[in-house]
Amino acid sequence: YGVSSVGKDPEYPYNFIGSAEIMATFEEMTINESTTWDSETRCLSAVPMYGGTHWATEHNVDGRKVLNNFRLLRGTVAFCFHGDTDDIQIYAKMRLGPFTVLSSKLRRALDRLGFIKAGEGDYWTSFGVINMTMVKKPWGFDRVTTFLDGIQNINARDLGALLKALGPADWWLKALLKAAQRAQSAFTAHYPLLQIVDGHGRRTEYYEEYLSYMATRENGNYL
Repeated sequence: YGVSSVGKDPEYPYNFIGSAEIMATFEEMTINESTTWDSETRCLSAVPMYGGTHWATEHNVDGRKVLNNFRLLRGTVAFCFHGDTDDIQIYAKMRLGPFTVLSSKLRRALDRLGFIKAGEGDYWTSFGVINMTMVKKPWGFDRVTTFLDGIQNINARDLGALLKALGPADWWLKALLKAAQRAQSAFTAHYPLLQIVDGHGRRTEYYEEYLSYMATRENGNYL
């Protein structure tokens, strides 16, 4: 929601839609064997967004709406570091099957949009439609998302088929994609990810800020 000290900083270009997502961690955990680190590619995958040990939402109505949508999408992400830097490219996979029968028309549209099939009803999202990155900062990461970077090469009917296939809880994604479509120009959004625990398990200076914010939320003692 842009309420953090970084989000409120006039020099930070916060311009995203608020979410009840609160916390994410990207590391290997012995209790989640499906998430593994590849030291050669410097990628951590597949990180589940629909529950478990890596993703958390507020413990209230707003949080449940987000989590239920993620469960329908069965969304997972891979965090891949750029070369020797700490900047990250995010590869996202989503399941469109729960919302619609994947007609031949929709499958052709997804192919033309640059989505890559990853199983029955599952697709890797196209960077030309939604490209998510994380730029390392002293306070954590700047989460940068570019919508419709390839708008000049996107057929309106193909994009319409994708928008129709998305679920009702993805209203924010639909809104941003439609805004970029109307402007016929890519739209880049930013929001800050504050690192509240360092790589050694120690609280950072932003941990108290996290606790203060959660104290203002319904059921703020729980995730």
